[in-house]
Amino acid sequence: MKMESFFIEEDPDPSKRTFAQDDKLPSLPLPDLNDSIQKYIDSCKAAVTKEEFLNTQCIAENFVKNEGVQLHESLLRRSQAVKRNWLDEWWTDGYLKFRGASGNLNFTGIPVFSYWPVDSSDQIKSAAWQLHFVMKYWSLLREEKLKQQKDSRGNSFTMYQFRFLFNTCRIPYKETDELFNCFKTIYEGDCPTHIIIFYRKRIYKIESVSKTGQIYTPSQFYKVISQIVNNTKSGEGVSTLTELDRDTWADARSHLIELSPQNKRNIHDIDTALSCFSLSDQSPQNETDLLRCGATLSHGNRWMDKFNYICTKNSKFVIHTDHTPLDGMVFVTMMAYTEAILQDMKKQKLMELWDADQTPVDSPVELTFVLDEKIKSWIAEATTTAENLNSNFDCYFFNFHQFGKKALKKLKHIHSCAFAQICIQLAFMRKHGRPAPTYETSTTRIFYRGRTETLRTCTHEVVEFCEAMISDLPNKEELFMKACDKYVWLMEECKAGRGCDRHMLGIAAIANENGEKLPKIFSDASFEKSGGNGNFVLSTSFTGYTNAAGGVVPMRDDGYGTFYKINNNYMTFVVTTMRTGPKTDAKDMALQIGKALQDVFDLMVNNYSRL
Repeated sequence: MKMESFFIEEDPDPSKRTFAQDDKLPSLPLPDLNDSIQKYIDSCKAAVTKEEFLNTQCIAENFVKNEGVQLHESLLRRSQAVKRNWLDEWWTDGYLKFRGASGNLNFTGIPVFSYWPVDSSDQIKSAAWQLHFVMKYWSLLREEKLKQQKDSRGNSFTMYQFRFLFNTCRIPYKETDELFNCFKTIYEGDCPTHIIIFYRKRIYKIESVSKTGQIYTPSQFYKVISQIVNNTKSGEGVSTLTELDRDTWADARSHLIELSPQNKRNIHDIDTALSCFSLSDQSPQNETDLLRCGATLSHGNRWMDKFNYICTKNSKFVIHTDHTPLDGMVFVTMMAYTEAILQDMKKQKLMELWDADQTPVDSPVELTFVLDEKIKSWIAEATTTAENLNSNFDCYFFNFHQFGKKALKKLKHIHSCAFAQICIQLAFMRKHGRPAPTYETSTTRIFYRGRTETLRTCTHEVVEFCEAMISDLPNKEELFMKACDKYVWLMEECKAGRGCDRHMLGIAAIANENGEKLPKIFSDASFEKSGGNGNFVLSTSFTGYTNAAGGVVPMRDDGYGTFYKINNNYMTFVVTTMRTGPKTDAKDMALQIGKALQDVFDLMVNNYSRL
């Protein structure tokens, strides 16, 4: 069986189309108020002092007896009568209202392919292949042939986020941005098919589909890109403006459009483009350097408000994208599909594909802008903003080769993600001497337009085990199993829409909409100390069992972003920090995670027979 068949739906039944089940999914449930607040209180236990915890208990108990009841009822009416997903609008608004520079919000990722058809010396050829595979995936979505995803129990996932992979742009405005999307399936109508290419601070518009409706072959893309790289002069770097904080970028964009009708047309072309592709002059020698290239080193060669594919000088690939409309699993699925094609075709068939179509293609069109001194001043300011992020950002890509999923499966009652999360906490506590409130992404995609819930993995049980490991106390094995069981229970609760963070966000949002004062539970010190208001010291996510890896900037200067994947015989951790953070160090944290993995594995293997 071809690997590609795992992704493609050949059944002509309309109910099997990619987006066919989305409107039939159950509404996002609203959790019970008492249950949510109890989960919140429980998460505070590991993050605050005993005195603070007792005070928080009193505040929380008062909340659920008084104003919490009315606010919950108001939220319930919204969920029942107004919104099938009561969170969707607020969640997107949370991104769109972010006013900092996009580099602090977006995510980056690395596709790791088992076979690639050209060597590292030919950037143009590699870029041509990647563009072709991007378009193959676009075709799947356009024709709704991408298989609907399901969970382990056979429940359909919402595929709604996949609509935003193409023809999407975050448009800056004062106070809050707009999410623009013009992607359509073949059953819905036509949509733009041009792609924006960045090269040496210049911007080009190219086509990706022939006049007969066929996506360009790799060799056709090669012809187009070859024309672009003939121009070696550096441009003005207009795209650097997207590195500004959102309000300043809104002013700059508005002024840029007002300067000239030509500028307005160019901006429209970028907004509506299928995606962006950058030809980088960087030659990263390892995965850590490649991650840095994706996360920060834009050099005026990407549009921060869109999905950007980046091909380096030595033919490595990385992506950088706006997190607003979609989560990392969309990228992971796309990269897994590309790898499946490569496994199926191998070298001979790939070369046949390269030679398949030599039809002439349209030449690229450079998008040149009319600039004045005000715009040039903003470009200089944006360059400084980008350089500051470059110098402050630290990351480390760490492969742990001692064991992976296969070995963990032998410990039958231990969840692999629980194992990884407990070890991440142990690493942090060993390095910093305190627990870290931790965010892990949990999916809620079995619900209508569901995205994520926060799994608070820094539980009292996890901290108790870590303290026992650090101090070499007895009963470590039993404590580990308690921590593992607590994690699994919390994960199932979150996936079922019964977490506490999104519920509390909704309560705060409905209070704001009703013009009511924010309840004391949100101003209590324990709220931020346990991670509230974007204060999770560890921001983590499991990126699956594929070869794709990625990461985000940490939520706090004294924290870490820690994304991980688990393969059969190894694990990968992407650790990010800010250099301004006190005592944070991405590489050392990664090595501490490796030590924790080995120590906990040895402990459980040695004692597994008696558990």
